Amino acid sequence: MTMHLAVQPWKDGTSLDDWFASVGGADDEEAQIVTIVVAWAKRSGLSLIESDLRKIRARGGSISMIVGISEGGATRQGLELALALCDRVEVFFDSAGRTFHPKVYLSRSASRARIFVGSNNLTAGGVFRNYEAGLVLDTVPTDHMVTQVEEWIHLLRSDAECCVELTPETLEAVVASELYRIGDEDVRRQSAGNSAVGSTPGAVFGVSRTRKKGPRGKQGETATPAQSATAAVAISGEVVRRWSKKLKRSDAQQLGPSAGTNLTGALRLTMSGHEIDQTTYFRYEFFGLETWHADVDKPNVDYTEVPVEVFVLGDALGVMTFRVDHDVSREAGQGNFTTVLKWGPMNALLRQTSYVDNWVTLEALTSGYRLSIVADDPQTASGGPLQAGV
Repeated sequence: MTMHLAVQPWKDGTSLDDWFASVGGADDEEAQIVTIVVAWAKRSGLSLIESDLRKIRARGGSISMIVGISEGGATRQGLELALALCDRVEVFFDSAGRTFHPKVYLSRSASRARIFVGSNNLTAGGVFRNYEAGLVLDTVPTDHMVTQVEEWIHLLRSDAECCVELTPETLEAVVASELYRIGDEDVRRQSAGNSAVGSTPGAVFGVSRTRKKGPRGKQGETATPAQSATAAVAISGEVVRRWSKKLKRSDAQQLGPSAGTNLTGALRLTMSGHEIDQTTYFRYEFFGLETWHADVDKPNVDYTEVPVEVFVLGDALGVMTFRVDHDVSREAGQGNFTTVLKWGPMNALLRQTSYVDNWVTLEALTSGYRLSIVADDPQTASGGPLQAGV
């Protein structure tokens, strides 16, 4: 038997995402019985481990889940995806007001049992992003701890008043009832404020700068940089973050009047009148949920590559893949900007046509990103200021 502490989101820690990657990994070909008992399960978290769960079932394994709906933490999309990915789903709710709060994950095969017990819900935060801690146990199926976990799961299921099988009909009834406050992940989440974390004057806390681990690719494999300039990706949903900037010569990739001016091929992501901390906002907030990689040739640089829907003066140019670089050495102890968007697939267009003094807007939507170049100040056009940190 082995046991170790699993802590996230540090780059060298063990996340719940890592545990599911191991359980669903190709090196574990035995049929498994996986049981998940968790307070909250959302689409944002389940989608990150979806391929692992599908691999387990494809090998002849089975997956069951007991999920809570207390405290408004459940969502329609999470319950729907749980039904699609699991052989059996039960919902637990105690009308006496006791909160269902466990986070226990069990995988058992003929020769091996693995248990993850911690603070991690099946949300994007619980899977990889939040500060979480747990214990991972790797042992044999006959271990007394495995028996204890299975007996506890049986005890939960035997409480028929509180533990009810989730079916499409049960789901609709739960969502329709005002008693259970089932959320909707497709509705824009309202934040407590409009500023980026740590950017408000008088803020006590800032944004952590230690290396963090991102999620794996959506298909469950370790993410690799995109190779093509365009991609068929659906960009949709509500705008959750918006940033804009007036294009000067350097950002617009136009040579200045002085000899020796160099084109950087990049858009500098700066404050530009928004109440943000330009040293951290784009890395940890605007693109914070993306998979970031350490640049092996530049020790201070992290980068990510994201598909972005592009519009230029009203013309739709499709979805292009852009690289975003975050270089902590640029800050130099002076609050300098640290993040740039590499123009990449738009370089040729920008150098052929001058968009100097036009405006560029970046938007983070619930499903993807949008970049627009427009002639007029978007704050004026929208009738009010843009909220950079929505």
